[in-house]
Amino acid sequence: MGKHLRTRYSAKEVQEILARYLPHEIGVETIDPYGRISFHTLRFAIHGVPIREEVELWISCHRTTRMARIRFWYRGRLVGQQEVKTEDLPKVHF
Repeated sequence: MGKHLRTRYSAKEVQEILARYLPHEIGVETIDPYGRISFHTLRFAIHGVPIREEVELWISCHRTTRMARIRFWYRGRLVGQQEVKTEDLPKVHF
């Protein structure tokens, strides 16, 4: 199994995490004719997926390193992953 965060979060931090990642970042993106997906301002090349097919994005954040790992899944199979700085992802405004 992977590593899990064993940190206690305040209610406000949990709300921010859920608001930040559930509505937009964990979802489905479509492969463009160049074999890439656009995710906000980021672009990723995805190999092994036909053009115009949908890919699921799963994001896990690492609090200590301030990095986010984005995993790309196609029909239940992991087809790639990328790590980006959490600052590159959109911020939540309340």
